[in-house]
Amino acid sequence: MQSLRSIARLIVFLVGFSFLFGQLFNGYFSIAVSLLGGGAMFLGFATRESKLQNRESSRTVLLLGLICLVGAAYDIFAYYSEPPFSGNYYPWVLIGPFLASVLFLIFQFSGWMAGDRINQEQR
Repeated sequence: MQSLRSIARLIVFLVGFSFLFGQLFNGYFSIAVSLLGGGAMFLGFATRESKLQNRESSRTVLLLGLICLVGAAYDIFAYYSEPPFSGNYYPWVLIGPFLASVLFLIFQFSGWMAGDRINQEQR
């Protein structure tokens, strides 16, 4: 499970970096893409095994994951609300594994928070 978590962290970090670099390279600024990229890069750092010792770090992971999901949803909405033109398509090949990895990390750490609550109630 640790190797799967590491792969998900790598995907999240690299996609976040590519979204931020794409804005810089293309000279295009979007609040949604900035939220998505910044949240993803912070999420990649926040899910290191050495950082996951308490409940506050789990809440941070959940908050960053939700920021990534909201940024992705807003970017997808903004893309499809524009009139389409030929040769233009949304990068589902890039965003699909990213969303799956973010959801995987959120579910991993929400399970840890539920386990913490159960352990505290038993004491």
